[in-house]
Amino acid sequence: MVLGIFMKIISLLSSLPAFVVYALLFFAFTGIADIFWLFIISIIVCTVIIWLLRLIFKGKRENTKSIEQQLLKHGTKGKGLLKKFKDTYLKLEERSFASGHVARVGAFGYIYYEYNSSIEALIIFVCVALVVAISRIYLKKHNRLDVFIGFVIGLIAGYVAKIILIHL
Repeated sequence: MVLGIFMKIISLLSSLPAFVVYALLFFAFTGIADIFWLFIISIIVCTVIIWLLRLIFKGKRENTKSIEQQLLKHGTKGKGLLKKFKDTYLKLEERSFASGHVARVGAFGYIYYEYNSSIEALIIFVCVALVVAISRIYLKKHNRLDVFIGFVIGLIAGYVAKIILIHL
């Protein structure tokens, strides 16, 4: 029971909205705009890559409400393009490959390590990624391959964000 609650908290702290807040807080406290934009670009890159993979690989999560239940609850509101977007988003969220939570941790870890280059920072981010990966597996949202590929996507997204920012 306590372990399940802990895993849900870890999962929540590694969600997309949480990482946007982390990027904003980082900027608010440091004023370093380049790293803020790297964080934001990496979040976008992670999301795009994962959504593209989920369009291709249609494996469903073990522990999720059916799309029909979610569409009845969330997807029937709105008209036209908004309704179509919401319905597509819910379908993509039902799929498991790859872990966006772990990808975001990987991207932030890559970016932080690029600017800090300390072995301590690297160890901390690898440990955080492992804890997040374990929480996603424990909650039956992903399997080991999903979280491993998510981490790799995060590293790639951090690198791509750096390249994009250099060329802006």
